[in-house]
This record gives sequence, C-alpha cells and structure tokens, in this order.
Amino acid sequence: MKYKIEELHDHITDLGLFLETFQHTQSEISQMTQDADAKLYKGLQEYFLWDNHSTLKVADALLYRLEKELTEIHKKMQEVTATLDDQASHSYPYSELQTMSPEKDNEIAMRYNRKAFVSEFGRDPESDEEVKTWIAGVIAKIDESEQIKKA
Repeated sequence: MKYKIEELHDHITDLGLFLETFQHTQSEISQMTQDADAKLYKGLQEYFLWDNHSTLKVADALLYRLEKELTEIHKKMQEVTATLDDQASHSYPYSELQTMSPEKDNEIAMRYNRKAFVSEFGRDPESDEEVKTWIAGVIAKIDESEQIKKA
C-alpha cells in the first residue's frame, strides 16, 4: 500500500505542475485577448487579425473551463491521498493482527538462523543444536558489547 501511496503522490505532483502550466497559459491567452480588445476599441484592429482574436477568445474560454476542472480533480486527489496517508499511519488493533503459534514462530526463526549459519561458515550445520549454540554465542557477544558501552 505504501508504494501505491507514493505513486499517487507522484501523480498528484505531476498534475499540480500540469495545472500550474495550464493556469499560466490561460493567463497569457487572457492577457492577449484583453490586448486585442483594447486595440479593437482604439480602432487599431489593423494590428491584430480578427480571426486570431476569435480563436483566442475560444481558447481562453476552453482553457478557463479546463483549469477549473483540473483544479477540482487535483483537490479530490489530494483528499484521497490524505485519507490513504491517515489510514496507513494508524496501527491496526491487536485483535486484527494475525497471530502465529510459538511452534511456527520458532520454526521460521530456526530457518533464518540456519541460513545465517550457512552464510557465516559456508557450510550446513550438523544439527539444530549447533545452530542454537552459535546463536546463543552471538547473543552473548552482543550483550557483552552492550555492557561495555554502558560502563
């Protein structure tokens, strides 16, 4: 779920950048439309082709509408992300956690301890007792170094 939340964050960031670009473009076209209107009022339309003015007005209206829709989508995505973040940060009640029997837990621990033994010594252990003795020695060394650090 964390990967999906990160992916959603990336998409929201991309959408936000896209929205900023659209807002800037819409602002520029709006300014061009206002400049064209001013030239038309002043009788300077020879400096601006009417066909371009009409096209700019249509583009301005479309971009304005699209910017509003993208803003709404962006807000909804932020709300969804906030909800997912909130759900991901809460721990689940103890009753909902999957419990494992002590036997199964010990079996899994022994499997990993055997792998660690093979990694350390480059050979398979002769018995589970050899692995247990080695693990007890590792734990004793850790405890000893912790005692030295405290002193």
